[in-house]
Amino acid sequence: MTGNGAAATADGAGARTWQLTAAVFLAALVVLILNARGQIFFDTKLGVDLDPAGFYARLWHLWNPDEWFGTLQDQYIGYAFPMAPFYLAGQLLKVPVWLTERLWLSLLIAAGFAGLMKLAEALRVGTDRSRVVAGLAFALWPTFTIVIGSTSAGILPGLLVPWAVLPLVRAAGGGSLVRAAARSGAAVLCMGGVNATSTLDVLILPAVFILTQLRGRRRVLLAALWAGAVGLATAWWVVPLLLQAKYSFNFLPYVEQSATTTGTMSAAAFLRGAGNWTAYLNLGQPWLQAGWVMVAYPIAIIAAAAAAATGLLGLARRDLPGGGWLRLSVGIAALIALAGYPGPLGGLFHHPVDQLLNGVAAPLRSVYKVEPVAAAVLALGIAHALVLRTRRAAIAADPAPRALWHLIAAPVIALVMLGLAYPQVSGRVLNSGSFSSVPNYWYQAAAYLKLHSPRAPALVVPAAAHGTFLWGQPIDDPLEPLASSPWAAQGLVPYGGAGSELLLRSVEAAVNSGERIPGLAATLNRSGIRYVVVRNDLSPASIGYTPPQVVHQALASSGFRRVAAFGGGVSGAQSGQGTGPAQDVVASYPAVEIFVAGKQGGLPPPAAVALPVSRTVLVNGGPDALLQLIGQHVLAASAPAVIAGDRLVARPALWAVTDTLPRTDHAFGLIDPTAS
Repeated sequence: MTGNGAAATADGAGARTWQLTAAVFLAALVVLILNARGQIFFDTKLGVDLDPAGFYARLWHLWNPDEWFGTLQDQYIGYAFPMAPFYLAGQLLKVPVWLTERLWLSLLIAAGFAGLMKLAEALRVGTDRSRVVAGLAFALWPTFTIVIGSTSAGILPGLLVPWAVLPLVRAAGGGSLVRAAARSGAAVLCMGGVNATSTLDVLILPAVFILTQLRGRRRVLLAALWAGAVGLATAWWVVPLLLQAKYSFNFLPYVEQSATTTGTMSAAAFLRGAGNWTAYLNLGQPWLQAGWVMVAYPIAIIAAAAAAATGLLGLARRDLPGGGWLRLSVGIAALIALAGYPGPLGGLFHHPVDQLLNGVAAPLRSVYKVEPVAAAVLALGIAHALVLRTRRAAIAADPAPRALWHLIAAPVIALVMLGLAYPQVSGRVLNSGSFSSVPNYWYQAAAYLKLHSPRAPALVVPAAAHGTFLWGQPIDDPLEPLASSPWAAQGLVPYGGAGSELLLRSVEAAVNSGERIPGLAATLNRSGIRYVVVRNDLSPASIGYTPPQVVHQALASSGFRRVAAFGGGVSGAQSGQGTGPAQDVVASYPAVEIFVAGKQGGLPPPAAVALPVSRTVLVNGGPDALLQLIGQHVLAASAPAVIAGDRLVARPALWAVTDTLPRTDHAFGLIDPTAS
């Protein structure tokens, strides 16, 4: 074939790829629009969805003064590209948030499809038809489907990793090394920085490609250039992450442990892309709707198993281009994923691996994040396995066997694709609890706090572990994107540190008791809290739900009065949550109320005050002891207090010894009572 003919063929193949990609994008968009049409679903960060411009405005400072009494930003910088710009464009173009969400997800699916197809084409794996099947299988792989409707930014690295490998394939064929490294780095840049482990894991694929597919000086040079390009592409979020790791509170011991993350990662689950532990989480209803379908519905399980088996068949064939690279990559990924699995075919040394993942390797304990490597490899295996090969010349020259093969394979492939796409076609791909908008009364409450308490934090009660409201499940607290003044609420993860979390837990327990709590107002006052925001629109079905009348009884008997109320009574019938006594109780209260201690005017506190050292009280206990000490009149409301262990420049006026730390061990795990 002449050079012009080869170029024309390549141009034609490229045009077909982009036409198919456009078709996949439109098909995905239609399906996603039909899933909870007109409704917003929670996708990673509520602020990125609702107000990306405001999110950008708060993004550039490492310190976040508005939440948890002040804390370092938790990888928020990772949303700066490409997710937040996409949502910002939607905001500027006045595109409804719910439609922007669908456009974003459709773009991710199309990008994964196109990347896998072009990679297979560059590697000369499969045929035009089998590459289409492989691209669809990759875009619909369970490891992506499980979380695409809840944390789409987390799957960006996996869906884009074929694009990071593609330039390297061209370099291995004699292309420019500098250009290849730069283009691969650009693909890594587009992976974002929402989750460092997800990005680190998928880089196994291009790194192993360089090590196995190039030789001599070109391998060394490309490895150096590629490492530099990746460093430049990730520096914008790696540097803030390192600063956070150095200076912020280490909350990893207080989240999921390795026994949880590795317990669902069997060999079969790894190959099917179903090892994500959150897919198995059921709190009365599945935590991830699409995840539950992929791990509990036979049609989805069988389809994923068939796809994985086909991929393995392709990997086992000797004529697979780049077979050594692909087999080594999936082997490394399997070793990482299965090393801590305690079940059959799991790691022989899973006990020390679990200890390692709960220790210095804690950031890597979510081992399912390496699954995209297997997804890409097995998808390429599918493209190769679907090509009929034979050594018999007579059969190879006869088109009849191929026609029969296509006739048999087509319906089977269609059924497998339907099974992989079952969450999408059954309306379960997006997380449950979608909502049309955040109610206006939350905007009003945020505006009130901005006007009356621009510097002092407001306490939000009762706590909402999973953000389940009568009007939907935003997961994040509505004040996170709406408030421009400080606020605090007890959460599942102590981002602000152990001290502030203990204080919040003691106050939350007091409010949830429904009883008169002596010293509650004074404790909040000495913590800088002037206002208490009571949310009556929490769903009674949420875990740990506290009825509004209990909260009101505790505040009223403890000396608080209401100063503002927003929204009418919210009933279960109005929100689609059903009816019953709990909903009737909710309907008798405004949706959001703001309280202040009876004698306080709600004026902002001074920026700083000076107190005599001679009045200092040394508290041998945790911050949660302050409420008890004040209530028992051991600690005066205005007396300065120092927690034992903090530096004290003079002898205290009083040394108060409490038992809060031993009691805290069982509830929070702050100390080990058996330690010497």
